Amino acid sequence: MMSPSKIEKIMDISVIIPAYNEEDFITATVKSVIEIMPLVFQYEVIVVDHGSTDHTIKLAKSAGACVLDFSGAPTISALRNRGVKHSKGRILVFLDSDTTLADPWGQTIPDVIRSLDKNPLQLTGSKRGVPDDAGTLAQYWFAPKAQDPNPTHLGGGHIITTRILFDTIQGFPEEMETGEDFRFCINAKKAGAILVAVPSLRAIHNGLPNTITQFFSRETWHGRGDWTSWQTVFTTKVAMLTLLFILFHLIFLTSLFLLPGFKWLAVGSLLAILGTCSFAATIKYWRSGLGHVLGNSFMYYVYFSARAISFFTVIFDRKTQKHHRG
Repeated sequence: MMSPSKIEKIMDISVIIPAYNEEDFITATVKSVIEIMPLVFQYEVIVVDHGSTDHTIKLAKSAGACVLDFSGAPTISALRNRGVKHSKGRILVFLDSDTTLADPWGQTIPDVIRSLDKNPLQLTGSKRGVPDDAGTLAQYWFAPKAQDPNPTHLGGGHIITTRILFDTIQGFPEEMETGEDFRFCINAKKAGAILVAVPSLRAIHNGLPNTITQFFSRETWHGRGDWTSWQTVFTTKVAMLTLLFILFHLIFLTSLFLLPGFKWLAVGSLLAILGTCSFAATIKYWRSGLGHVLGNSFMYYVYFSARAISFFTVIFDRKTQKHHRG
């Protein structure tokens, strides 16, 4: 865990972007910040590279970013914390390397910064939207989440806060491989911060999965953070539902193959599996209509299956993996 920063304010805003093999997106991300940022602010764009083997570093520098090499970072949290350590702004903007800012962001940020200066114990930003040409998977699974008016947390792909709050909670938790953004928000709330999502801070998530296979791979990696410790397990709803999902499958398979006389148990556990997926989809997507609930009930089966796989990968392989964008 990094120690609190001692850097005096020199700039208004520091934009911190962790990156690993992001040559397809990094140029657009950096350029969007430079093009959208109001001229009244002094700012810097810092890309913290995790040992990219493609052209990420060269492209980021060409686009106008300062690039830090931190290939030895244990986690994405460490990348973000390293970026802050070398930054100079009193306001910190965290973006993922596949995130671009849209025009409304530049129009809204002056009011947001005034609010942050007035109340430094504040987390803001927004859930990222999907590109206009996004496929069906993105439109059904990701787009409705971006419209949540009262999110419980903000993703690390677009968080804005003050250096004061960042130092108060000692940055992102470096022991977490994934899920660090959720824990960052929880720690901030414990420190007395309020979370204020601002939808007009429009940011676009360009690196979304286009296929179920890509989605499964993404969630298998993301799920590893749920199993960091007992605390993350018992304070994360997704982890608890995933454990139930695993338990119901174990009961289903046991009753089907080892206890043929207990077919009612197989039927009951199967209904419990389907019920878990339908329950999750209903809670998350009921505002978007029945079509989203039904379609995402199937996607939640894929989602929980991936999270279950992540549970077993953590148990049998504690080795930390390079961060994937998400």
